[in-house]
Amino acid sequence: MEKVNSPEELMENISNMSRDNSVYHFHIPGKGKFTLVLQEEEQRSEV
Repeated sequence: MEKVNSPEELMENISNMSRDNSVYHFHIPGKGKFTLVLQEEEQRSEV
């Protein structure tokens, strides 16, 4: 579990998420432990 010290660090790690790296476990001091799961959006065809 990774310790996150700043909003910038959190956003950098989120931006590095992908289909192969879709689960991110992290800890924010004073707040707790979190798990973030990336889900792909469905491609809709507009008619």
